[in-house]
Formats: sequence, C-alpha cells, structure tokens
Amino acid sequence: MNAGNRLKRGPYRIGIAGEWALQDLYVYPRAFGQLYSFMYAITTGRVVPPLDEEVGDETENPLFSHPWIGGYSTVNFFGYVTSSVSRSHRPRLLSMQYASPGWIEFAVVLSAASAVSLLVARFTKVGHQLNDLYNAIYKGLHDRKMMQMDVRERALSLEREELKFLEESTNKMAEMMGFENVAELNRLTGNPIATLKALLAVYRRVKALGKYELSGKAKLP
Repeated sequence: MNAGNRLKRGPYRIGIAGEWALQDLYVYPRAFGQLYSFMYAITTGRVVPPLDEEVGDETENPLFSHPWIGGYSTVNFFGYVTSSVSRSHRPRLLSMQYASPGWIEFAVVLSAASAVSLLVARFTKVGHQLNDLYNAIYKGLHDRKMMQMDVRERALSLEREELKFLEESTNKMAEMMGFENVAELNRLTGNPIATLKALLAVYRRVKALGKYELSGKAKLP
C-alpha cells in the first residue's frame, strides 16, 4: 500500500443499537481511539513524539520503550501512542444518532480504522480461545517475574527459555488475533517483553470492543 492510501482520510460510521448508558459513550470511543492510534502508528509507520519529548534512535523512542511496570504503564503507553498521532489524523466526530438503528461517525485515516475492524471481527470468532491464551500467557509472565520489573533492565538478563516463551507467546497471540505487524512492533519496542505486553494491552481493548459487537450494541464497518 502506498503512502497516499495509508493516510487516506474518510468517513467511518459505527452502527449502534439497543440501550446505551453514559458510561458506554466513554468506554467505547476511548477503547476505539486507543486501538486506532496504535494501529495508525503500526500501519503507517508515522510515530511522532509528544511536543515535550525528543526522539533519538528509533529503538529509544519514548512512545514504545518505557518500563511497562503495572497498569499505570499501560495507561502511559496508550497516552503516548495517542499523542503521537498528528492532529489532522486524529478521529474527528462527524455525526451521531442514538435512535436505533443509530450511528457514531468519525473522520479517520481509513487504513488504521479498518485494521481495528479486522481485529474486532477476529475476536468475535475466536474470543474464547483468545481469552484462554491470554490468561495462560499472563500466568507465564507472572511465574517468570516479568510483570512488576522494568522491562528495559529485565530484557538484558533474559535466558534462552524465557526468550523462547516470549517469542512463542507473541507469535501465538498475534496469529490468533489476526495481528500481522509483529515485526514492526518489535522494531518499535526493541524489546521482546515490551512487545508482548503491548500486544496483550491491545488485546484487552479489542476484547472491550468485541463485547459490544457480540451484544449487538455496536457494529464496526
């Protein structure tokens, strides 16, 4: 796909139905926006740092190479990724209708939004298997004491078995999710632990959107 097609903007209408609470109007757009920003960075290769950050070597990019200690680091990760999307490419609300069948329509970079749709569609087909795999990988990370340590330091002392676990877990999760950009994610993180943790964080957002899809409350194009 050439650069022009990767950055083509257009309307993207999400169908909504049923009864939505105010919380839904926060949870759903937030998860969609985080996934959109992540897939924008991955599929377009356009990773722009926040205004107060300086970027040197790509493997030291502050958007991707941070400690990954606990849930707060996940929030930081998506905050960084969201701020990396150029302002002209961030989702912009075009219209919304609540009366069923309704919609929420955004102006987006279509390649990034479509990539989100594909991940969610995949979850609706193999969600149970994905959840079992996620739980097994999470337990493996916990058993190997990789959850609460600075991944930048931990990555320097990985043993062969641990590297094998990380690579196999990443590949299994990516394949089952339908995520085809592991090489690009590895390039951006420069760290196998960070790659896996990023992918697991992405899965949690996909799962959140997938629940709306399965309940019939939302339908991605």
